[in-house]
Amino acid sequence: MSFQIEWEKNVQFLCNYQYMVSFLFIMLVYHNIFLTYGFADDYTLLWSSARELPYDFNMTIQGGRLLYATLIDFFFRNAYYVDNLKYLRFIGLLGTWVGSVVIFRYLLWLKWEDINAFFISLLFATTPSFAFYIGWASTCLVPWAFLLSVFSCILILRYLNNSSLVLRSLIYILSISLMECSLFIYQPSATGFFIPLILYVLVNPKLPRNQLFIVMSVLVLSFVLYMLLFKLSLMVFNLSKLDRATLNPNIIKSGVSFFYTDLKQIIRLNYIFLGETAKCIVTILGYATLLLFLFKKCRETVAGKMFYWNLAFLVLALPLTNLPRIASSENWVCYRSLGVTGVYLLIVFCYMINIINNKPTKTFIMFLFSISMTISCYYNINYKFINFQVTEYKRVYSEIKNVIKLKPDEVIIVRPAWYSHTEDVFADEYGLPSNFPSWVSVPFMNLVVEKETGKVNMIKNPINGIYSNQIKLQVYNHDEKYENSGAYPVINIKEILWSQ
Repeated sequence: MSFQIEWEKNVQFLCNYQYMVSFLFIMLVYHNIFLTYGFADDYTLLWSSARELPYDFNMTIQGGRLLYATLIDFFFRNAYYVDNLKYLRFIGLLGTWVGSVVIFRYLLWLKWEDINAFFISLLFATTPSFAFYIGWASTCLVPWAFLLSVFSCILILRYLNNSSLVLRSLIYILSISLMECSLFIYQPSATGFFIPLILYVLVNPKLPRNQLFIVMSVLVLSFVLYMLLFKLSLMVFNLSKLDRATLNPNIIKSGVSFFYTDLKQIIRLNYIFLGETAKCIVTILGYATLLLFLFKKCRETVAGKMFYWNLAFLVLALPLTNLPRIASSENWVCYRSLGVTGVYLLIVFCYMINIINNKPTKTFIMFLFSISMTISCYYNINYKFINFQVTEYKRVYSEIKNVIKLKPDEVIIVRPAWYSHTEDVFADEYGLPSNFPSWVSVPFMNLVVEKETGKVNMIKNPINGIYSNQIKLQVYNHDEKYENSGAYPVINIKEILWSQ
């Protein structure tokens, strides 16, 4: 009895200071973001934004992300060097932390148990998508886009029954404005709007249709207004839209395939680096065992039967959490576009656990789940992402620095292969070298040249439009043949990464 009282006191303490505990937790898991490194687009954004080259800015606007283009241009312009990217990553960390506090408070408002709300508020920050948002400077604004969409829906739900028409109208306008900001930062994160709504419907299954109509009307109006403003931005900047901003003609097919292709990527949660066989065993046995256990516990009760209806509703609502990507013509699967889906699946899993009547059993399961998720997240972000990027930056920087001392007129760069770091690669994020994309090596080289020599002398190549800094650069793929008589130094990034 005394143990139970003491345990409840500890739980209450954690919940009372959730905002502090969550901040310390996130800082502990992601402490390596303060190391010096960049990843892929970080180098191109640094080079183009800080040196007033329009390419990345315009391309981002063409993709329908005007606010992202404006803010990221400002942040990278002021960061200027790779050493300062840690401050941008900290912005992403802060966005994730604020999101953790908001989700926790909302779940308490919905009368979820304190301990379950506490675990969910921590674990959503460990999903592969949010880990990547925090670890990559270029995605530092995505957690804020998610937060804006979630808060937009919560605002409406909190004031649905308010008697003041003026106040409700102001809330609707504010909610639409928040959604516009979310959409113009990163469209896939705007579906975070559905998470509070779906949870609210679960708790209030008899939600009046007129209220549901109001919430959905705000969402639809937000998307319509976004499309109009997007077209206006293209006209103002005299640009054409990219494929990612055009409607997918096979949207229904993509919606169906979401369940047997896209979902497979995210349903593993943080256990993405287990072997293929282990992943199948863990996924199938884990979910099957949980469902059988729940069926045995609640098949005879009215609440139990209602649970299965709710679970079916949650599963069918899954594609809504990834709607912008499904609706886009350019819709490959990657963790940064599955952020909302990952959080949603986490909540579904915790909802399944929540049906267990035995509180100690429920808490024990949540505790074990939290420990395994946290350890896996720590491994994924630190050993399969950050460490790779830190190592690559140090080694390639050192090689370029040595080449600069030779004062060559021309340098040959050989880009690394896809598997230069590890064969465990997921999407175009975890396990990849930064210099693999064709557009990274030249900005990387130019940044080092500028930092080491203190000179900026950009010359635009009339053939491929690449800006070079003092030295003429020739870039080849890892398997591409090139002629070199020894007159020019060669920076073979693949060999640099593997040789030490």
